[in-house]
Amino acid sequence: MEARDLQHSHFVGRRMREARNELGWTQMEIAEKLNTSQAAVHRYETGRRPVSIDFLVTIAALLGRPVAYFIEQGDGLTDEERALIYWMRNNPDDAAVVIATFRSLKNRSGNAA
Repeated sequence: MEARDLQHSHFVGRRMREARNELGWTQMEIAEKLNTSQAAVHRYETGRRPVSIDFLVTIAALLGRPVAYFIEQGDGLTDEERALIYWMRNNPDDAAVVIATFRSLKNRSGNAA
């Protein structure tokens, strides 16, 4: 595996682990859903096993993420910011409350939101 492929495998694996953890799934649980072993999931998540396009499409659907989530690296967001955006998109009613609260706090401090 070339250095670029290795770097990309680590990025995909990290994103896979983040999305799995956000769902509260263990490696064993996702392995069962993918009909593979826990060891294989571990190798994917650590970048030791490259991910095929077919597998990437499957894992993206299973984890409820677009394929781009696993391959785009240039958005400049932290993992926490991405997690917050994902949560807000999937919980619009709660997100509206959070946004209203944020605006209220910003207005109290004299900063327009």
